[in-house]
Amino acid sequence: MAALWQHTDAVFAPYYVFMNVWLTFTGISPFWLRLPSLLAVGAGTAAMAAAGHAVGGPKKQVLYAACFALLPRVTAMGVEARPYALSAMFMAFALLAVLQLRRKNSVWYWLLLGLSMVGTVSAHLFSALGVVGLIAVALILFPRKSRLALLVVSMMAGVACLPLAIAAMPQQSQVSWIADSTPNLVDQALVEAWFTTRWNVNPSGTEIPLHYIAVALAVLAGLTVAMAVTAGRPLPKDRLAIAAIPPTVAVGILWTISLVQEPMLLGRYLTSSAPFIAMLLAECLVLLRPHVKRLMASLLVVGCVLLIVAQRQPYAKLPANDYSFVASVVHNQARAGDGLLLEPGLGLTDSARGAMATYPQEFNRLVDIVQPQKAPLAFVFPADPPLADITQTVLPSRVWLITKVQQESNYGDQLRSVGYEPKSSSSGPGHTVTLWTQP
Repeated sequence: MAALWQHTDAVFAPYYVFMNVWLTFTGISPFWLRLPSLLAVGAGTAAMAAAGHAVGGPKKQVLYAACFALLPRVTAMGVEARPYALSAMFMAFALLAVLQLRRKNSVWYWLLLGLSMVGTVSAHLFSALGVVGLIAVALILFPRKSRLALLVVSMMAGVACLPLAIAAMPQQSQVSWIADSTPNLVDQALVEAWFTTRWNVNPSGTEIPLHYIAVALAVLAGLTVAMAVTAGRPLPKDRLAIAAIPPTVAVGILWTISLVQEPMLLGRYLTSSAPFIAMLLAECLVLLRPHVKRLMASLLVVGCVLLIVAQRQPYAKLPANDYSFVASVVHNQARAGDGLLLEPGLGLTDSARGAMATYPQEFNRLVDIVQPQKAPLAFVFPADPPLADITQTVLPSRVWLITKVQQESNYGDQLRSVGYEPKSSSSGPGHTVTLWTQP
């Protein structure tokens, strides 16, 4: 992995190390890959509940937790093997620490704040933007005697995160693909960042009506904030500042860079600011009149639940790159000792070797004809070996050939030339799995 980080994904190095240790104990499967994200959402929800209780007792405890746990951005990251849910969890604990330190000076909360800041930035470097906003607000709101301690803890956390930033900065080209996708900055910042409906940048197909729901939810959230601020009730200006300024800083900086330099603003890059958005919604809902509060809360809950249910897909969020179909066919139909051929993929994520990496137990009993030994890690995605001449190789009587859907197969032609014939074939969202046998 150290060699890998010299070229790409240095920004995710802490997450890779953590997952490497985690999978050493659990083994590899989609469940174990995704479980840390799920647990992070649970822990983040607990932190938000504690934060709500600290500022408003049991009622706000439930409201803070619900606004966080039902936010579609949180649930979307909670079902993926990515570090974004972890960044939101650590930020929730940083928020809790700041709220508690306003009430009482405690060495344990200072320690929690420092570790949480390091944790959220280590999970995703862009979390530093929200952290800067949080510390800026805290410097204003904290009593004078606590400001020096806040600066010291923040500087220590910054020094701890500095090596990660230094390693990642030269790899800014990793986000150059965003420019080719032509994202809508308004949509990414105000809709997808919090009410996500998709993984890809632009909606298409069945995602379009879901995106309308997401836009409606973003409008409802904006109305909730606007009505609360103009309701005529005394405003908790300190809590509203804590909730609003960090995500505003994060969005503002990424938006500015995207306009001035190159696009760098994606909804998922703002996941770490989800605790602040949850706090903002919770505080504003409390300010509304009872009947308006019930109406807005009900509409938000219904819309969020619809999006959360829609996030559960039969295949990966990009179906063409789904590997579960390939693994299920091999599991149900392959025999021990069968041969395996994988047509080289058409792109970085097209190779079915991703299925072998994600579901190793399904492929261990097969004989990889072209690459009997697992290749060393050289890139984020497993690379296919070049096309080989298998006509001079002693082949098993049964050979499974995996290609992209509608892909021309060189290995299929070679198998036919040595007397094999296709016996059965199954096509999924991205790949076709064909069994070749000798007559």
